[in-house]
Amino acid sequence: MEVVGEIPVAPSRPTVRSAAREYIIGRQFAAKDQYGLSMVHYRRSARLDEHSSAPWVGMAISLAALDRDNSAIVAWKEVIARDPFNKDALLILGLDIGLDAARTGQIEKGKLYLSQHWLANKALPIEALLRVAGLLFVYESDVEVTSLLEETVNPVVESAVFDLVAGASGPAWRGVLQPLVDLHAIHIALQVAERAAPHLDQEELGTILTLLPVLEAASGGDGAITQRIYEHVAIHQNIPIVPRWYEPIPLFEALSFAAQSMSIIAEDSCGSIRLYKASLALQPSNALVINNLAWITLERDGPTEEVQRLCADALQLNPRAFDILDTVGWMYTKLGNTKEAIPLLVESLQVSMQPSVETYDHLGDAYWISGQYDYAVRAWQTASMILHAKEYRQGILDGYVGMAHSVWGITVVTPEALYDFELGEVTRRLEEKLAAAEAGREPSLGFAVPTNGAE
Repeated sequence: MEVVGEIPVAPSRPTVRSAAREYIIGRQFAAKDQYGLSMVHYRRSARLDEHSSAPWVGMAISLAALDRDNSAIVAWKEVIARDPFNKDALLILGLDIGLDAARTGQIEKGKLYLSQHWLANKALPIEALLRVAGLLFVYESDVEVTSLLEETVNPVVESAVFDLVAGASGPAWRGVLQPLVDLHAIHIALQVAERAAPHLDQEELGTILTLLPVLEAASGGDGAITQRIYEHVAIHQNIPIVPRWYEPIPLFEALSFAAQSMSIIAEDSCGSIRLYKASLALQPSNALVINNLAWITLERDGPTEEVQRLCADALQLNPRAFDILDTVGWMYTKLGNTKEAIPLLVESLQVSMQPSVETYDHLGDAYWISGQYDYAVRAWQTASMILHAKEYRQGILDGYVGMAHSVWGITVVTPEALYDFELGEVTRRLEEKLAAAEAGREPSLGFAVPTNGAE
């Protein structure tokens, strides 16, 4: 009420008698379900009295009855233009206008329309869910209002989930979750997914289970929710994952997939590590999972004894896999053991189907530590050249777009942001190392090299 103020009655204006006559005739035709004829008279009425909202209301209702929904929305917008507090128009448009305003940063407009919608209409459950998310977004700086709104979240989520479970398809689920993500209400989106999962058929379940680790990563979670839901589903069946939801996969494979999804989104690797470890507990001899866990732990903790053990296990299981060779070579580089590192990194580049920026970067570091400075600069220059090729960047971006569209179905982070997250730091380090080498300075490798390990 503080934002909206007292809702005024629509101002009364002198009605043009001929416009009123045309409007009445239009109403009579509409009452007989002759909507095409009613439209003719409503249009005449609107032309004769351009200030009146009544003929536009009639046109909106008639157009909806004729299944011309887009034109009906246009007519309701004309109603709003003439009568900003028309309850019927606010029911149809108020929420959409408010949410669009919030998403585009028009905070005051978002507050106005979302608050009007709250006061004027008892929304359907899914509308109420989006409305409370929108209000939380536009009032995020008002602690008192947001705390009151948070109290409504649980019942609103319960009602919306009940409606969605009853009849929503995969696209419908994404159509609800995407606006929640856009409004930074990822915690609400995660609640919806978590509560719905136990009650869904396989196809819709596949949609939710695929999105669950993405939403948890975006909310800063540690993978516990994803693990719990996956394990609960696995008691009754294998795990359906989009796009091949009709071919459900074993739990260990699903946990590995979820860990990969989290690693793409999350800045903190704890969730991915948790899920990889849960996968390995079920399938200890999976070289891919062992390598992924070794890599992500190496990046977080350095070449610990656990990382060295994982690297040894992965290499023994698959000694020709380029990604395993790179991980093990990088581990030895961080240990300062370049005698072991360099051959592994060179072999990784030889067996890989396409050149790897990261492997060339790692090889350059290994060469520099070993005192082979010219080779180091060449490796770094090669990595930089690949990074700055338009085709390379576009290929990475296309991969992220494909993942968002064909697998996740929603966009939590833009492809450009994902690219910068994965390769931005690599690019910066390469430029600094090359600049330092050119200036005759010692480049910073970003890690401490044991003085007794280099060879």
